[in-house]
Amino acid sequence: MNALNLDTNDKATWLASLRSGEFEQAKGFLRVQGSEKDGSNDEFCCLGLFCEILAPERWCNVEHAAAGDSVLYTTTDYDEYNGEFPSTAEGEPEGDMYDMMGLDCDSCAILMGMNDGTKYEPSPDADPPEEELVTVDGIQYLKSKRPHTFSEIADYIEVNL
Repeated sequence: MNALNLDTNDKATWLASLRSGEFEQAKGFLRVQGSEKDGSNDEFCCLGLFCEILAPERWCNVEHAAAGDSVLYTTTDYDEYNGEFPSTAEGEPEGDMYDMMGLDCDSCAILMGMNDGTKYEPSPDADPPEEELVTVDGIQYLKSKRPHTFSEIADYIEVNL
């Protein structure tokens, strides 16, 4: 798999940030607002952390987001749903964010899957053996589709992108 145009300096900064232990990992959103009141930090998914590194000024509702709310990221696309320009991204990259990051849609989809995992849905027809399941934060996943840590994601990026 080839990334579109991942800058080597940006990649190095991203890998260092993913491995630093300084950032909390979010699932399902690019960024989740922390709280000064309880001392919780903002959380980022692996791609949201890269957006924070590349262009932090594009987070657009930081001042108004309550603790636990997702934070929106500005793109240059037209928002057809709301009839606004520019649009915003919340759970995954959109529009010019791919070019900004130097990643293609497939690479981003793989990284989102690694970050969030795919929840296991029991099937009456074909349940896997118990040793194929793992529980993370009270949710069951197939071992091959579990959420990965930032460090594991960094290892994947370093070798594959």
